[in-house]
Amino acid sequence: MGVNNIPRLSPDDKRIKRMSANASGLVEYIGWGASGADDGDEVWKIQKLTYAGTFATHVLFAWTDTNTNDSMSFNKEWDERATYTYK
Repeated sequence: MGVNNIPRLSPDDKRIKRMSANASGLVEYIGWGASGADDGDEVWKIQKLTYAGTFATHVLFAWTDTNTNDSMSFNKEWDERATYTYK
């Protein structure tokens, strides 16, 4: 599915959620996508959490260079979460 075919989710749409932990067992990534989406589809919004000890210090969104409102777009691949720039 290409970037131009991103499903837009309304409050009535069903969403799926993924979480991934770091080596310390703390949640590092959280992703939301359209119901039925594959992890390799470009339909995900992804957050990254950073920590000081066990306290979350930053909650950042994945960005690409294509859109000034990119962090709010459902246009990432869950499988590629470690490769994105977060800010």
